[in-house]
Amino acid sequence: MNVEVDPPQPRSDEDLVTEYNAGQADALDVLIRRYYDRVLGQAYGRLQEVDAAREVAQDVFMRVARALPRFRGDSGFSTWLHRITVNVCLDYLRSSYIKPAVDPVDTVSDDGVRWHLNAATYSPYEYVAARELAGSIEDAITRLPTDQQRVFRMRYHDHMPLAKIARELGT
Repeated sequence: MNVEVDPPQPRSDEDLVTEYNAGQADALDVLIRRYYDRVLGQAYGRLQEVDAAREVAQDVFMRVARALPRFRGDSGFSTWLHRITVNVCLDYLRSSYIKPAVDPVDTVSDDGVRWHLNAATYSPYEYVAARELAGSIEDAITRLPTDQQRVFRMRYHDHMPLAKIARELGT
């Protein structure tokens, strides 16, 4: 007699938060494995430095571990995690570790998106060409309807999968 056993269903983020708050430390490990690449991608998208992005990702999950007991669930875990990631990136940029490579006048304040260019990694020609390209891309993005701008930023700046974007936007 063959009895088919359904594979275990992955635990939801909410279940993992509850488990962690109940003292099951391995639940945090699952959340870290689930979201590390996304956090790293978001940090890299803002900082444009691999080492800085790794440092920020580590700090994000340290903050998450300390803050999980206060997580109320008013928003989804991934939304909450995204906000923490943005805040840690901003803290990192404000710190003495690195300074934004582009004058703040050249940054885009919408949703905290910045096109960072580091003159030290480019020849003068490449730096100017990259600045012009970043400006052209930002101009093109701002000409999109607001909803499309949001989707574009979620997909290409925050590296969110399309299914997650659809769920968050309710489409």
